[in-house]
Amino acid sequence: MCGAEPDSSEHSFKASVLRRFYRGDWNQRRPEAWPFHFKDGSHSRLKGSNANRLKYSDNLCGQCNNNKSSLWDAAYDRLCYWLTSGATKDTAVADLSVVLGPDVEAQVRNLYKYFAKALGCRLVGATATVPSNFPNPLDNSTFGSLLVSICRLEPFRGLHNYSSRMGSRILGKGPLLANLESRDNGPSESVCNCVWWENIGYFQISYWFKIEPNPQFGDVLDGLRSTYRIVDCSSLNLKKTGKIMRAWLDSHRTKEPKGRSGL
Repeated sequence: MCGAEPDSSEHSFKASVLRRFYRGDWNQRRPEAWPFHFKDGSHSRLKGSNANRLKYSDNLCGQCNNNKSSLWDAAYDRLCYWLTSGATKDTAVADLSVVLGPDVEAQVRNLYKYFAKALGCRLVGATATVPSNFPNPLDNSTFGSLLVSICRLEPFRGLHNYSSRMGSRILGKGPLLANLESRDNGPSESVCNCVWWENIGYFQISYWFKIEPNPQFGDVLDGLRSTYRIVDCSSLNLKKTGKIMRAWLDSHRTKEPKGRSGL
C-alpha cells in the first residue's frame, strides 16, 4: 500500500495514444470534428484527450502513476506507436527489437507492468478490489498469471457503411469478462480469472488473467523471442469476438492455466 494521495488522472485510454489518433480533429477546435466516444449504450463527443469521460475513478496514488510507472508507460507508447503506423497494418511478423528497443526482455517486462496497471485499474473500477494473487508491478512479481497476446482484428467489420480504411481510427476497450469465486472473508465473491481486451487501430491486445490464452487471438507475448508473429483475425467483428471470449472463459471455469516462464 502507498500513503500518497490518490490520482484521478489515470485514463482508460492513454492520453498520448488519443492525441496521436485525433490530433487533427482536436486541433480544428470545431465540435462537429470532435471524435465520438461510445460507452454503456450512449455516446458523446470528446473535447480533448483529457476528458473526464476517459478517466478511471481515484485508484492510483499520484507518485506511483506519475513517477514509478514512467518506464512502463514509455514501453506501451512504443508499442502503440508501432501498432498505429500505417505501414504495419499487414505485417505478419514484428521485430520486437525495433518495436520496443534492443533490450527486448527488459522492455517486454516493462510492458507487462503497464498491462498489470491497466487491468488492475479496470478490476478496481468494476469490483473495488483486485485478486490477492494479482501480479504487483511495483515489486519483482512474475507475470505468469497475466499473459497478453496481440492479433490483427477489425471489430466493426460488417457494420453498415464500414470500410477497412476506418479501422485505422478505432480505439476501444472490450468488456471485462470474469469467473467469480466465493470467499469466506471480505467480499462475498472475488475474481477467479478474467479476460479483457483493447482495440488499437487494426490490432487487438488481449489480457488473460489466470486463464489459458485462446491461441485464436495470437501467440503469448514474452521476452524469450525477438520476433512476434501477428495472427490474422480480421474476419472477426466485435460480436463474434465477444461470443468466442465468453465461450472460452466459460470452458475454463475450473481449469488451471499452464505455467509460463520468461516474464
